[in-house]
Amino acid sequence: RVSKGNGLKELCQNINISPNEVMAVGDERNDISMFAFAGTAVCMDNGSAEAKKHADFITSSNDEDGISKAFNKFVF
Repeated sequence: RVSKGNGLKELCQNINISPNEVMAVGDERNDISMFAFAGTAVCMDNGSAEAKKHADFITSSNDEDGISKAFNKFVF
């Protein structure tokens, strides 16, 4: 039962927010369950091919401010 997706689900239940209010950012296979739960799934450009298949959006690599670009696109 332990996964990033289940952890994120439990957190959302505890703070009373819905999955569509969540943006998950990751780069590897262990992030796929989190991507499946979150309303928006963002994968880093330098992430694995498998993780990219499950993302809604692929941002720049972590060396190219990918997180900042994703936040600017979806949050700000």
